Amino acid sequence: MIESTSRINSVRYLRKTRKYLLETLDATELLGYNKVALNTRPNTAALLTEFSKLGYTTHYGQDTFYSVGKPGFKFQPTDYYDQPFHDAYQQGTKHIFHFCFNGKSSSEYVNERMFNLVSNLKDNPFFSLSMHIRMTHDSLTRAVTIDQLISKTLQSLHKNSLLNNTFLALFGDHGIRSGKVRPTFIGQLEERLPMMLMYVPPWFKTKYCSYFKNLRTNAGILTTHFDTHSTLLHLLDLDNNNLGIKTYREKGISLFKKIPRNRSCQDAHIPSKWCACNFRL
Repeated sequence: MIESTSRINSVRYLRKTRKYLLETLDATELLGYNKVALNTRPNTAALLTEFSKLGYTTHYGQDTFYSVGKPGFKFQPTDYYDQPFHDAYQQGTKHIFHFCFNGKSSSEYVNERMFNLVSNLKDNPFFSLSMHIRMTHDSLTRAVTIDQLISKTLQSLHKNSLLNNTFLALFGDHGIRSGKVRPTFIGQLEERLPMMLMYVPPWFKTKYCSYFKNLRTNAGILTTHFDTHSTLLHLLDLDNNNLGIKTYREKGISLFKKIPRNRSCQDAHIPSKWCACNFRL
């Protein structure tokens, strides 16, 4: 995940990453992806799953654990948890969004950690949520500084055959929520429409061709983080073996299923305040 990154801003500043995902990896971009809440915490909470209960190794990491008025997790939430590492290199800095430590950017540490985990766990089922926060939290333009880094990481994953059995999503929690752009019409619209690019491995397109067709069709329909959560759960039970997995409060529809074209924000459980459909020039 890349903090505060709308689809439109990814077009501006993540050109290399988008090009590799869309042209080389044949990823699917969700054009009607709408946030479901104010900020990072409730939007990413909509993605949380129960992978560990089904034997998956889990990982959660972000390059800062700053959250207004919130202390963070009381107990370690996943098998691999990056907070101790980031707490250690953050000590001694005067600002929570300090970008570099020991000659590396915080985003480099996030990507290295993620790549190493994927490499070491490639033969085992795993789930990882890695989040870039510092670079883009309060900046519309700094996404360009991590474009090449993310693009090269994707290339390394691909060339080392680490995406052969991996489903990958590159997304934003929401668009920019600070600065002079936010009060404008385009700023308000971008805040509500985060980036979402989803990659599925080639074998999936053949074995589950109807699911992939639905994903492509749903790319032009109103979708949310709730739907992504339902999709993750669907991945755990693609052959409908009735594992007893429930969707997130039944608010989402798997992107591998047909989503109604006339879906409204109310249907998608998007509060009226955050519904991009309500905005008009």
